[in-house]
Amino acid sequence: MTPLEAAARAAYRKDHGFENMTDADVGDLWRQNYLPIARAVIEALRDPTPAMVAAGERETTPAGCWAAMIDALLTETPAGQARQARQAPDASDPARSHPP
Repeated sequence: MTPLEAAARAAYRKDHGFENMTDADVGDLWRQNYLPIARAVIEALRDPTPAMVAAGERETTPAGCWAAMIDALLTETPAGQARQARQAPDASDPARSHPP
């Protein structure tokens, strides 16, 4: 199984709540709808973030670099969440809890 196929199967399992299903249980149900989605996601990851590059530079093997970069990607806070956290009103400050 290729990493692309593994990603598509994982997306199918997650989307349908079948995280504990084996590959045999999943069969080919993932192929038609989830393989194109997995491909699009992986294509979107072509440009690494600065954190991914820094993590990869610390490694000495290609496999270590790959794993470190993926780990860095998975620990980054999505931009929208970071922006929402900065904009969220402080509930303890009555002046900030309601717009003027």
